[in-house]
Amino acid sequence: MAAGVLGSSVQNALEGWRYCIWVEPARSRSPADNVPDSSTIASANGTRLRLMRKAQKIRRQLGGSGSLQESFPDRPRAMHEKRYQRMKQLALTAEEEWRRRSEYLLAGLI
Repeated sequence: MAAGVLGSSVQNALEGWRYCIWVEPARSRSPADNVPDSSTIASANGTRLRLMRKAQKIRRQLGGSGSLQESFPDRPRAMHEKRYQRMKQLALTAEEEWRRRSEYLLAGLI
């Protein structure tokens, strides 16, 4: 390196080190590159199942069974109305998103 190209502190820090930059060679694209791999599918299923479990957990916390098929549980006596409404909205949003993400699975059953 020519003196003065870099600042003196950077030049002192770089002294004595060897640098190598690895550039991956370009690879040809094949039609198989457009197919999602198993990790992509697994992460999509993970998100879907996480939403379902979140909704079930909130239902159980409110004194219900956790089943998404049953009606939403009533507010427990010791719970403030605002907290109940917040939890209910969170659970219903998670259920709605879970159903939206599960449509492709349920489409084959109908």
